[in-house]
Amino acid sequence: MKKPYPNLIVVYLGTITKLLLIYISKCFGINKNNYQNCEW
Repeated sequence: MKKPYPNLIVVYLGTITKLLLIYISKCFGINKNNYQNCEW
């Protein structure tokens, strides 16, 4: 059986990945020595 909305899942995972990459880049890229910006 095929999943009803496979594209939605891919877009959803892609969005999460983008947000994580942006968060990590802001946290470690700009402020390498300031880990207080890495609060979850």
